[in-house]
Amino acid sequence: MTTRGSAPGLEVEGAEVTEDDAEGGTDRTVPVARSRRRRSRIPLVSAVVVGCLAALLVAVLATSKSASQNETVVSTPLQDKPAPNISGPLLNGGNANLDSYRGKWVLVNFFASWCVPCQQEQNDLVKFQNTNAADLVIFGVRFDDPDVGPLNQMMSKSGAHWPVVDDPNAKIDYSVTGPPESFLVSPNGIVLVHIVGAINDPQLEQILGQAKLVVTTEPSATSVPAASVPAASVPAASVPAASTTAPPTTAAP
Repeated sequence: MTTRGSAPGLEVEGAEVTEDDAEGGTDRTVPVARSRRRRSRIPLVSAVVVGCLAALLVAVLATSKSASQNETVVSTPLQDKPAPNISGPLLNGGNANLDSYRGKWVLVNFFASWCVPCQQEQNDLVKFQNTNAADLVIFGVRFDDPDVGPLNQMMSKSGAHWPVVDDPNAKIDYSVTGPPESFLVSPNGIVLVHIVGAINDPQLEQILGQAKLVVTTEPSATSVPAASVPAASVPAASVPAASTTAPPTTAAP
């Protein structure tokens, strides 16, 4: 390929270049601008591909972030520590406090009527409560939700019948940043699990089942009671008791 109207090795806009004609075997002359346009298509296509990949990456990251914010068990400063007491007025009069439920498993649930994830998990909470009513109670805590009307409507619509209290200090004591957040408290009042975001019934059942395998109502929530440790295989009767008296002396012959 040769260039007319320019120095060798240079292409000046407005000049002409000669290209080989693959079909006729003859040379043809085309403007330099046309030749440049053909070569400029390659970086243009590359830019489009890179742009699409970048958009896909952003979408994947956004999806992953959303997933990480839901149904997540995370650590808490209260882990394996006594649960701070929560007390306050109930929705329809009277008072309740968390400490009064010692001896039962308690799922402390911070929620609000304006919180969409809270509304989404409500039916699962009802199912979880009904299944485990014998030894578990859900203890609701209002989170920045001063209007009782929507809360009562939310509870009535889902068939929920657990206590809901208003304790402004509770979100500080539990370091709650936004609803829904839940804490599984053992029968002896120890915080075992912290859940951030909405959660469903099967996951709650799995968490409770695992907690019951290792936790008892002994003073220490993480200790295993002595009764659960199998006895030694040698029967106690076969082990002689320690002697408390000196053995009799034998008289010399």
